[in-house]
Amino acid sequence: MTRAALAAAGAFMSLGSLWLGATTARAADRSAAPPGPPEPVTLTGTIVNATAGASVPGGLAVTATEVDTSARKVVATRRAPAGAGGAFRIEGLPGQPGDRYLVGTDYLGVTYSTEVQPPGAATLRVYETTTDDSVLSIPSETLTVLTGKQGTYVALQLLRVRNGSDRSYVGPPSPAGGGSRPTLELPIPAGAFNVALQSGVSGPLVAAPDGLVASTDPVLPGDSDVSYVYEVKVARSGWPMSRPVVYPTSRVEILADPGLTLTGPGLSFRTMVPIGKRSYRRYEGGALAPGTTLNADIAPASTSSATLWLGLGAILAIVGVAAVGAPRLARRRRRRTAGSEPEGPARLPDRERLIEEIAALDEAHEADGMPEEEYASRRAMLKDRLVASQRGGEAGAEAGAREGPAPPANPR
Repeated sequence: MTRAALAAAGAFMSLGSLWLGATTARAADRSAAPPGPPEPVTLTGTIVNATAGASVPGGLAVTATEVDTSARKVVATRRAPAGAGGAFRIEGLPGQPGDRYLVGTDYLGVTYSTEVQPPGAATLRVYETTTDDSVLSIPSETLTVLTGKQGTYVALQLLRVRNGSDRSYVGPPSPAGGGSRPTLELPIPAGAFNVALQSGVSGPLVAAPDGLVASTDPVLPGDSDVSYVYEVKVARSGWPMSRPVVYPTSRVEILADPGLTLTGPGLSFRTMVPIGKRSYRRYEGGALAPGTTLNADIAPASTSSATLWLGLGAILAIVGVAAVGAPRLARRRRRRTAGSEPEGPARLPDRERLIEEIAALDEAHEADGMPEEEYASRRAMLKDRLVASQRGGEAGAEAGAREGPAPPANPR
């Protein structure tokens, strides 16, 4: 999961910070001597249709953009038509020292762009399109669940999205015949609110035909990362999460706040993962088929939750939440018959769950992921609850028995 946490951090870094780091050395060189006057820059390259058997059509135009070192200011733009075979040449960009350059074009309603470093030539790839969502899959996903304020949990969802074809997925046509097409459907549970997109999605969110929330950005061939944050209201007993699986998913990871435990079909506890100054419980599950659901019972590990909110900073500090407008995400489920209740995921008996909690706590302590005082306090509390749970079970197991079975030895 360390790998996943590092990937999340990289996804939330701005393009500006990347470009700033790339030009640090050149900035140091310029500080040694006054820079000379900028020289105009010319960009060259070729448009290539990367869909097998397809060719580059005529009539395409290429836009070149020069941005400053911080990537926050557009310095200049130039536009020129592509010639025979997709070749292009764009002249007259200012060429300020340290600036960067992008070239882009629109083809079949999809915008394609790439960075170019003059005097090198750019290869600008475009693709044919498809409306077949079977080209999409999820090689891996990570869901981090944190205890929030006032009866809420905060969830950070990271998706690795793969378009395994050589065509850009553009989604089905809009039923109304206009407006933005829904493309990548986001696995957000019913009742989620305060959605904040983080990376990988730039367009507005819309409702998909099946009622889920979807991006409107085309999904280009290859792998891309999508991340977003949302909140859910929970009872004191926890969150019976039930979330749709839209695309074939190879691997699922769930990171639970140190104050939470998780049980669910196909999900197994693996280890404690240190993030910042806290350790999170890592659970892992295997392949999930589209049309199924990911179910988990996420519940408080103890009644003491005064410090759990502090864990949110360890994740959101690398996210920088920027709330965006989104439609109501409470997906309407099919109406149940009168008096029926939804089936919840399987939940371990209290005794087994407490033993798992103690083992996880010991592992975190041995890995130096938890302060000694917090470790001792929480371990003592869990042991007391384990003993109380065992005594309660003995009292009701054999009514009238003079002596119940001997209580198990305390862990350690």
